[in-house]
Amino acid sequence: MEYSYERLETLIGCFEKTHQKANDIFVPDLDSYKELFFRETTNLKAYLTSKSFPIENERNFELLVHEYQSLLALWLDHLFQVQSKGKCKNSKAVFELITEELLKFLAYIYDRYERFFNLDEKVPEISLNQIREGLKDSIQKLRIHLAKECSNEALVELALSPLLDMLNIEHKKKITYRNFFYAKRIEKALRNFNKEKYTGTGCEDKPMIEFMVLMNYNDPDVSKYVINKIIANIEKSGTFEKK
Repeated sequence: MEYSYERLETLIGCFEKTHQKANDIFVPDLDSYKELFFRETTNLKAYLTSKSFPIENERNFELLVHEYQSLLALWLDHLFQVQSKGKCKNSKAVFELITEELLKFLAYIYDRYERFFNLDEKVPEISLNQIREGLKDSIQKLRIHLAKECSNEALVELALSPLLDMLNIEHKKKITYRNFFYAKRIEKALRNFNKEKYTGTGCEDKPMIEFMVLMNYNDPDVSKYVINKIIANIEKSGTFEKK
């Protein structure tokens, strides 16, 4: 692992260098770079796989998975900072290649070793940037569709609150994978919710309330809304016996 890790880190470091300086380390054309980069990520995956069959010590393997997570997040955050500060001395194609492969590697670790994945680790800034860019357009479309199903604007905003929080939260605040995956599940669930057709006029906001309960919204405003709705429905029951 050590040698592949060092070679991969060298390749990532070349992203900041000019083509002239990069020539001292590797052939700077994109195809050669891609081949070298892919070889080292493959070596690291193979090393991780070799340690997983069989897993002799689950705690040690968990620490290894966490180490890989931290390394990938560190590299991705570094690349994001370099690119955002305009210090990139190499082509956009190289940046896209590196970030795409590292993000794929991170996804590979999560998909294959989910049980050992550290959900409380900080999500790389580049991943947050990507989901935020997507949310800017997605939230408005979801809001329009949800408003057609439920005329209660306050409830619509509550349904969108996890996505709004992800979009507007301060960049300095730590966003964990747990937060990140939850927001993605909410977005997907809301998209599916908009495809459903509801009938009946007894309680037009009931489907959305059920949706939020099902998705385990833990926002205090959501809990307060649901509780107040229950109280209001009880009060409408009329007689004491019905209440």
